Amino acid sequence: MSRIIALGVFIFVFISFASAVDISQLRGNKFLKPGNIIYSTATDGRHVWFGTSTGLVEFDNKTNLWQVFNEKISIKDIHTLCWNGDRLFIAAFDKDGCELVCYNPEDKKFQRLTGWSIGKEDLEIWNITADKSNVFLATGKGISCLDLKTMQWQYFRLGKRVLSFLRNGNDIYFGTEAGVWTLAGERINKIKSPDALSSSRVYCLVLIDGKIWAGTSAGAFSSELPLSDSWAHFNTDNSGNCCNSVYAIQKDGECIWFAGEGGISRFNPALRTWFYCTAGCGLYWDQKTISSFCDDGTTLWFGSSVGGIFSIKKQEHYPDYMNTWILAGPFEYDNSEKGFQESFISEHIDNKNVIDLIKQNNKVKVMEKTFYSFVDLGKTFNVKKNALCYAMSSMESMEEKEVRMTIDCNDAVKLWINQELVFNNYKDYVSGFSRHTEKTIKVKLKKGSNDILLKIANHKSDGRLWGFFLSIPNCFK
Repeated sequence: MSRIIALGVFIFVFISFASAVDISQLRGNKFLKPGNIIYSTATDGRHVWFGTSTGLVEFDNKTNLWQVFNEKISIKDIHTLCWNGDRLFIAAFDKDGCELVCYNPEDKKFQRLTGWSIGKEDLEIWNITADKSNVFLATGKGISCLDLKTMQWQYFRLGKRVLSFLRNGNDIYFGTEAGVWTLAGERINKIKSPDALSSSRVYCLVLIDGKIWAGTSAGAFSSELPLSDSWAHFNTDNSGNCCNSVYAIQKDGECIWFAGEGGISRFNPALRTWFYCTAGCGLYWDQKTISSFCDDGTTLWFGSSVGGIFSIKKQEHYPDYMNTWILAGPFEYDNSEKGFQESFISEHIDNKNVIDLIKQNNKVKVMEKTFYSFVDLGKTFNVKKNALCYAMSSMESMEEKEVRMTIDCNDAVKLWINQELVFNNYKDYVSGFSRHTEKTIKVKLKKGSNDILLKIANHKSDGRLWGFFLSIPNCFK
């Protein structure tokens, strides 16, 4: 008769996870030594510029050459950059003053923009946004706008420190130290939002697919236009976002990247999956704060606020992994193939009877998240060998189609899709958890919700490698 190890009841563990992404740290550049703060990044596709605490640094993708321009700008603390399609606009400030410069990469010429009525409160230039007609500065007390045709300045004194700025047609939004505001004529109004957003510093505002995304000191928020008081919230407590302070947000195809205090995270809104990279999986502990990043078309570039530049080569398709599981177990069995084939719970489970099963048991253990694509069963259940468990989840498909899933596990595994057994492998081995050991399975998905059930057993290992990966196709293409 089957029995449950130690507890004598089901333990259900809800896991939401993300997987680490490979990054490469750039070295060998004397201008990017540790301690050199990378405040901002910008690109025209060929060149990538970094605004640092020691001047402007340029990387040429065509020649692979680096260059520094600190003699061209008198103030070395370059806090924000913006490419408008023709020129790079550069804003620098320190305790003694500020400077606004534009740079043409074709002729390598710099032009200092003058005629700016600068008050003491304007010495802080936190954000610069530019198009072919105007340059907008987010400053210590409001917004300054330069008309590039007339070279005339216009000022909006808001009485607030403006950290970020977004223009969408005639609508102007700006982030402050206390939420998101909008400018209509000469009137400013605070956008209704949850307390977590309205009381937070808003470091960046980005428009992505009809939604405004805000990177704040309390995580990332998003709301559809026109803005309402309904905002989605993504932080380390409720999602796979590894950043509670989000300094930069960038769209990459169908995905969205977040950079901030803790590392970088990538979110697929359609599949609700997360990938991440932080200290311990690519970033050094003292370089885990990512202050800025940009996309040159083939590479994502990240700048650390405590020194260092990192890059990720873009892929045509990122692997995605199931990001939510209900785990039932652990069960003890006799370490035989016959014992593995025995049913320990109903193996024709669906979303409805999963809920019923949970309600029937008064002991429910909740794990809010783990940042890895590897579902670590040994750590979760704290057991050694001769144990198995079930993992249940579901995924949405936009249409009925045949797809390929990949699975890697330790040790034996059975997989059901919509209550149909599609894979059954009992083998006494330890997986390498790599491209060489994963298995590809053809499965049929129906339109709508598809139930997924896994059964995973641990044979002889001490539990440290008991677990699995399950990657899924992008059914939204």
